Amino acid sequence: AAVIQHPAPPRLVAYVSPAHTSSLQALRGPGAAAITLHCRQLMPLHHVPAQTVAIARFPLTSSGKIDKLALPEPPQWSVKKMRQQFHLPVPKPAGGGKKRRE
Repeated sequence: AAVIQHPAPPRLVAYVSPAHTSSLQALRGPGAAAITLHCRQLMPLHHVPAQTVAIARFPLTSSGKIDKLALPEPPQWSVKKMRQQFHLPVPKPAGGGKKRRE
């Protein structure tokens, strides 16, 4: 597994690779949610990845380390969706969303 901090919006993304490629589909959808739930039970909230991306195998550098630059981009999430996942308040627009008369 590898956890990478992505910009725009900033978030932690966990990349997981199963021991057997036949298990890859199980790590998508409900499996990814189970990983997130497990992490939430063990770690502080700011350490819990916002997304889990399942990949068949990790890309490696010539020295055998994980090539973080070659990892696939995670699906785009909105800040609102991330806040909802972690049950954080969604900020209201400035001025309460009402237009001022001039």
